[in-house]
Amino acid sequence: MGFTRRQVLGSGVAAALAALFGCATPSRTPSAFKSIALSREDTLVVPEGYRADVLFAWGDPVGSEAGSPAFRFDASNSAQEQALQAGMHHDGMQYFPLPYGSTNSSRGLLAINHEYLSNGLLFTDGTANWNAAKVAKAIAASGVSVIEVERTTSGWRVVRPSRYARRITADTPCAIGGPAAGSDLMKTAQDPSGREALGTFAGCAHGWTPWGTYLTCEENFQDRFVMAGAQTDLMKRDLIPGIDNSIDITPTRVGTFDGHCAEFCLLDHWRMTSELRIRLVRGPPRPGLRPVVRTAPRDGNGIPGRARSPGRGASGARPRARRPRR
Repeated sequence: MGFTRRQVLGSGVAAALAALFGCATPSRTPSAFKSIALSREDTLVVPEGYRADVLFAWGDPVGSEAGSPAFRFDASNSAQEQALQAGMHHDGMQYFPLPYGSTNSSRGLLAINHEYLSNGLLFTDGTANWNAAKVAKAIAASGVSVIEVERTTSGWRVVRPSRYARRITADTPCAIGGPAAGSDLMKTAQDPSGREALGTFAGCAHGWTPWGTYLTCEENFQDRFVMAGAQTDLMKRDLIPGIDNSIDITPTRVGTFDGHCAEFCLLDHWRMTSELRIRLVRGPPRPGLRPVVRTAPRDGNGIPGRARSPGRGASGARPRARRPRR
């Protein structure tokens, strides 16, 4: 059953969700399968009677009508080719039956976000010799994939080509809607109107709406911005050599501590260590944004939109990080 946003809001959220999910109590029959034995083999093992197949791996073409470049195992695909292929590290995914509004479980669209990158695999020479071409490919390997899938007698397959197939990268224009649109906080030198943002990345959690849109939720986005000016108490950022840095934590005591970054993202943060000096900052919570990007999987050419009224409260302490060393 399909719903429009207007129908959901007009009929009340509770009524709409009841119609969507039903009110019956589901049965809780436990699954019966033979446990797998402990193993140190570097392979995927499933219980007896089950089968695991690879449907859509990094570098597989999404099936766009613009082209389906084959994956090159020497990592020599260009940024343009990567923008037509699956991004790296699949995470939150949602299945949308086709045709829209049906409950078809054998043909539909699969929307997948790509959480982070492994630069050592993405480029022919790994992380050495960083340049603009590598940045472009990293941007293309981030974001979201939308593919058409169908179940056949031999299993699931990706439909190629498909008019629905597309990639949304870290450089895809996204429309800003709702109260945020046009806000001074949204205005940039590239878009003085404050109504457009470029791309999505670091997608982890996801969601979906009854009217058929996919939501990808960005995490740790604050690690991708560098600001050399004054910092607010609750701004998390990269540790930049030579300047006074600040990040967010919730300390249990004050003092000086050795620290390291545990983010696995574009910049090999795991190599970075630092010395932290903790002092408490008193005051009320201040708001922080956690972006959510929505897209309609059925619209192969639609412009994704950013959440209309995102926000949550945050509070904590302000440590000082000095002398980062790699």
